[in-house]
Amino acid sequence: MNWTLFILLFIGLGTILTTVLVAKSSGKTPSVLGYQLYVVQSGSMIPTLHIGTLILSKAFDESLQLKKGDVVTFTSDGMTVTHRIIEVLSANGQIQYRTKGDNPENAVDQGLLSADRIKAVMIMRIPFT
Repeated sequence: MNWTLFILLFIGLGTILTTVLVAKSSGKTPSVLGYQLYVVQSGSMIPTLHIGTLILSKAFDESLQLKKGDVVTFTSDGMTVTHRIIEVLSANGQIQYRTKGDNPENAVDQGLLSADRIKAVMIMRIPFT
């Protein structure tokens, strides 16, 4: 019984590792069972998320109903950014989001965020600092 469990665990971990490596080599964000990990690399979300904090996020799909206060990871000018939704706007049947980092020194992000740029929604943080 113990060997069977060990072998199943080994196969499972091998599958996860392969999935992560394939995603990384193709320039995508690794996703395991619909979850992604990100590391905070700037101070834009201080005091909520400090540099080095690991974020566990759920991969975004458009069936998710985002609301004010949700923390999302998205692409902006080729960079990956994690900021908070401060306003949800709807115009012509299109939902867009206004975002801002939690750091009080930050200004509101320029431009509105559309769903096609959202990569993930934060579920929890794992502080490493």
